[in-house]
Amino acid sequence: MKKQFILLWILFVIFGFQFCYAENINHPSNSSKRICVSLKILEKNVRNKNITETVQKLGGLGWIEGFIIDPENQDIILFGRQTDTWPCLSLDDFVVNIRNIWNRQPYPYCSLDPQPENIRQLNAISSKNKAVYSSIKEMEKFFNSYKKTIGPQKIVVGGVPRKSHHAHVMIDADYHMKKLSQGLVTLDGIPSTMDLALLDMKHSIEKEEPILSGTSMSRFWFHINKGDPTFTTGKNIILLKNCSVVVLTEKQLATADGKLFDSGGNDPHADKFAKCLSEKFKYAATSVLSYAKLENLFRLSALLKAMYIQDSLKHVNLNFSFYLKQYNYQYEYSMPPSLPGLANAKTETISFKKGNYIYKHVLFPMVAGGVSMEIPISPAQFKINQTQKLKKLYEKIINSKPNKTALYWKAAV
Repeated sequence: MKKQFILLWILFVIFGFQFCYAENINHPSNSSKRICVSLKILEKNVRNKNITETVQKLGGLGWIEGFIIDPENQDIILFGRQTDTWPCLSLDDFVVNIRNIWNRQPYPYCSLDPQPENIRQLNAISSKNKAVYSSIKEMEKFFNSYKKTIGPQKIVVGGVPRKSHHAHVMIDADYHMKKLSQGLVTLDGIPSTMDLALLDMKHSIEKEEPILSGTSMSRFWFHINKGDPTFTTGKNIILLKNCSVVVLTEKQLATADGKLFDSGGNDPHADKFAKCLSEKFKYAATSVLSYAKLENLFRLSALLKAMYIQDSLKHVNLNFSFYLKQYNYQYEYSMPPSLPGLANAKTETISFKKGNYIYKHVLFPMVAGGVSMEIPISPAQFKINQTQKLKKLYEKIINSKPNKTALYWKAAV
């Protein structure tokens, strides 16, 4: 006698925009090479409309690490670590964040929001969901109706111009994370929510525990780690010590009119995915360009906020007034109103015999689809370093400058 059970398990994930692994040596945090940029010479070039490719790319500066005040030359020098494969920041990125901070605008953020009418339809479809289906084709039909109903997701951007490179980086990183969570793209050692759901279902079957069928909606967003950023300070130098990019998640519920709200709880598979990507973000950033650029922007924003809070410009003849009032962005990129909603599904069959019955479980998890750059900084996040380490770093950067008119230079520290 043969009896067959086919179970459906759905995971529906909506986004707003780390197993064993060895840290990738290509991440700039592991590099001993530093690149330094003079803000005095940078502004001089920009004022004179001498915006060459080198000026536009800030001399190649990307993973920013800190800044020093040079009273003798009335200058502030940004410095950061460098690798050949890491992307650089742009002049536009620099100015966008200056304007955001000095003008006290809302912190940069983005989200990909589903349409309320689509959520209402998805709720209606979910209410008809059965725990047990008679065939795989029936489950596939159910999934296809889900996928068709998801529809486009509205792009929301705040705190920075919608057409800015900064805005596009946030959206690109958010959309990639969405695909990664669903298994539409893969990164070694970072399982998707679908993989995690399948693994748990397999364990439940092996232990002869019940598998619960249902739907779950969660949102994910990139954020800075709790307690970060932290800074180490010395005489005329501020070093960004910790500024980790992490993924946060929260389970969501929908109202009758299709609006989503945070339920206050968490989905275990969403939690595991967020934790895994957070722990492996450095590795992921060496493989995904938008993640690397996002890390650059988080660090740039943190350093500029420190510069603003510490009122560092008062020590030199710089005030950023040209960037705040006169600078015109060099590049603007059209932002679409929405991006296609994503969905993925796969089947995996497990069979086992118990008594005179053969149990055949067809596992069919489904997933479908922000960034918050809120960076609060308090005095407690600045720690004074009394050792010679920062003094030596300061001297190395100052002494390695080739001449007074150099825009950028390299320093091995």
